[in-house]
Amino acid sequence: MFEIDEHSIHSPFMFDLYLKAIKNAKKISDDPPIENLRKNYQKDIYSFQMKDLGAGSRILKNKTKKISDIVKHGITKPKYSKLLLSLINYFQCIHILELGTSLGLNTLYLAKGKHVKILKTFESDQNLANLALKNFKLSPENKIDLILGDINETLNQYLKQNDDIDFVYLDANHTYEATLKYTQDIIPHLSGQAVLVIDDIYWSADMTKAWKKICDSCSTRCCLDLYQLGIIIFQKNCAAGYYCLAY
Repeated sequence: MFEIDEHSIHSPFMFDLYLKAIKNAKKISDDPPIENLRKNYQKDIYSFQMKDLGAGSRILKNKTKKISDIVKHGITKPKYSKLLLSLINYFQCIHILELGTSLGLNTLYLAKGKHVKILKTFESDQNLANLALKNFKLSPENKIDLILGDINETLNQYLKQNDDIDFVYLDANHTYEATLKYTQDIIPHLSGQAVLVIDDIYWSADMTKAWKKICDSCSTRCCLDLYQLGIIIFQKNCAAGYYCLAY
């Protein structure tokens, strides 16, 4: 399947979404304080034992990891953080979940959403959570709430008491089983205008398999393949189908 852009999109909804949210995301400026943090972390050789409940990294095999390596290989790039922010603003999302906080740089971009009131970010590693909490001081609105612990447990506890979730970013346990479980658990709690984003859909054969399985189960929805990210739109006015889009 080849990538298309606005010149090949026939659905009015998709055409508008692509131009105003996806393509327009490239025009969003880097956030200087967040990117200064990233630059500093790129030089940070401090290392610690990381609690890894997922599939781990194909590059960072050792559980003892340097912060500089985590920044290089283990967090969302600015290009995609700005895309997530653009989607949040386009759909006027209020209630956000992020699975996989890491250093919290992507979380800070999500918190910039114009309509965001609730931002829950889930992290299993105490060391990463400690660093993220320091970084969250850059968010003056104090929207961010970090939930620490095994995401398999903390997410279920949260979902028991919360519905109408507008936006979900999955960047945690990169296994087939976990990715399916997270989405299956979350979908019943989404609002009617929700957006579900899964990172690294071609990271491994298992992640690709999970992405295809999720798309099959959401066949009446709009599934967007941006190669790095898989996006499912739950709004009813979005024409059902599978779109492979250039970004």
